[in-house]
Amino acid sequence: MLTPASRTLPSFQDQIGPVIVVVSVPAQETRMAAEIAEQPAALAATFEHVLPLRHDITRLAAGRRNVIFVARGWSDNAGVYGRYLTEIHAGRQASLAAPSVATLYGANLDLSNSLVVAVSQSGATQEIVDTAEWAKRNGAAIVGITNDGNSQFRRCRLRGPRRTRRWRGLRRCGRRCRA
Repeated sequence: MLTPASRTLPSFQDQIGPVIVVVSVPAQETRMAAEIAEQPAALAATFEHVLPLRHDITRLAAGRRNVIFVARGWSDNAGVYGRYLTEIHAGRQASLAAPSVATLYGANLDLSNSLVVAVSQSGATQEIVDTAEWAKRNGAAIVGITNDGNSQFRRCRLRGPRRTRRWRGLRRCGRRCRA
């Protein structure tokens, strides 16, 4: 809990006036703190399912120089983390997509040199599904990461192991991804 305390610093009073001092008091465990504590187990579970697919993903990414993460909300945080891992460990340029470029503006981009990683906890965020389909139409190879193997990502003919817990399922869009 943050509690403000107002006081004046005499040496600066003539120059800056009153100063607000914020004191931080330890809080009860929050939902955010609980979710942060779950991250190591969630990442371990994700890697357990993703690592066996690394050769398929490597083949899918062959000849592609860029990795673009597509996500919104909490999933966007996973995209930022994925970007760091991609640039540091895979040595590939990575970025976060602006889904509205696809969904609002319908821009035609040459994504033939890109691997697009669509991240959606539910796999049903329409903007992310639409952006993945747009990227596929524009030449990108698609990898989808979701919690739900029966989600809308399936209409893109996404394949891979079934989800068993949070952030475990990895799906790969096939060649016949519908627009």
